[in-house]
Amino acid sequence: MGLKWTDVQELGQRLFDRYPEVNPMQLRFTDLHRYVRELEGFDDDPTRSNEKVLEAIHRAWFEEYGSHPLAETVSEGGRRLRASDSSPQEGPLP
Repeated sequence: MGLKWTDVQELGQRLFDRYPEVNPMQLRFTDLHRYVRELEGFDDDPTRSNEKVLEAIHRAWFEEYGSHPLAETVSEGGRRLRASDSSPQEGPLP
């Protein structure tokens, strides 16, 4: 039995594992929907998702992303700060 839209925590973990460089806070729901559908083992009907489900998956992915030691946080002015480094990094966010 494959992954379904209701497998929120598992989807969040797998999204983080597959896209560790992606900051989920900068992701559109249309992209999130596509990323979930492209996950290996996902076999639910694409039309069964809705905003509430996508928000829950988004939150689960962000929790995984935010708990990673190299997770980025956005400072004022769009500079990046790594959780493990208090010095800002110049340049646009990915």
